[in-house]
Amino acid sequence: TSEQLLGEVKKLTSYAHRILYYGPESGKAVVSAIAANHRKGAFNPAPARVDYAYSLTPKNTVLLAQYDAKQIYYIQYSNRGEGFDTKNDPDIRLYNYYFGGGMNAIVFQEMREARGLAYSAQAYISQPRQKKDPYYYFAFIATQNDKMAQAIDAFEEIINRMPESQAAFSLAKECLISDIRTNRVIKYDVLNSYLNAQDMGVLVDRNKAVFAKVPSMTL
Repeated sequence: TSEQLLGEVKKLTSYAHRILYYGPESGKAVVSAIAANHRKGAFNPAPARVDYAYSLTPKNTVLLAQYDAKQIYYIQYSNRGEGFDTKNDPDIRLYNYYFGGGMNAIVFQEMREARGLAYSAQAYISQPRQKKDPYYYFAFIATQNDKMAQAIDAFEEIINRMPESQAAFSLAKECLISDIRTNRVIKYDVLNSYLNAQDMGVLVDRNKAVFAKVPSMTL
């Protein structure tokens, strides 16, 4: 009921929590305002977080969700349980830009532009969201039903025998470096970035190593 829902919302502030502030006030003024206005007394411990493990893929498995439609959505997911390491950042970021990161990337150019086998296509190595999470490989295509087998074979081919284009590789490097150069972490995002870095056990800006290494990387 609405009364029950409102009760749950009101209970939120009874749990132990963290306060973030972005704005013009000094730290001293913010602490004073919190002391004067915030709930006092003991806080309940936050409920234990529920974490769902990413499934490993030691063998090939096919799952089907069948329904009447004029196109299919095809996903490949591979998780070998490989753990997070910041040393992988430059290679993964550049691979994703080159291979599956946009309209200039290999996947889009091969699957849609050159072969006409997909309405939409992408493939990338996913970065862990928490330090304990693994890397996994994700590939997706949306195509017509009668092109399914041909599209899957073509996707397998370019994933396992990646087409090499020096022009596309140079463009991917330029785009990645340009994005780092022009994107800024400002305002409230500074706080979020700091908390995300803590979750990953990282003490430095991960863009720094990528920016330094990518210009000298070769295909």
